[in-house]
Amino acid sequence: MKLLLLIYILMITVIVITLTPFVLYLITYKKESVKLRKFRDELQTGQMVLVNDGITTFHGIVVGKTDDYIRVSGPTGNYAAYGYKCIYPTNKKEEIL
Repeated sequence: MKLLLLIYILMITVIVITLTPFVLYLITYKKESVKLRKFRDELQTGQMVLVNDGITTFHGIVVGKTDDYIRVSGPTGNYAAYGYKCIYPTNKKEEIL
């Protein structure tokens, strides 16, 4: 009986120790995801952003915003529309994720 209880306690301890890092990672990931979503929702015209569409990465200025995409002026002065998932905050201290 005591041996069974000891094994049970040992198994519970191993499970808790194993799952703790995963749970903490998921909590941190969720917080960062919420911060990024909030940043993208609160974008304003004239704000500096980092654009990464998978092919090119550049710093641009927000020109306009709709429900589906964001218009950004690139470093060459060209305008293009990018989806919300391509827009990230710049590396300023107040905007670091």
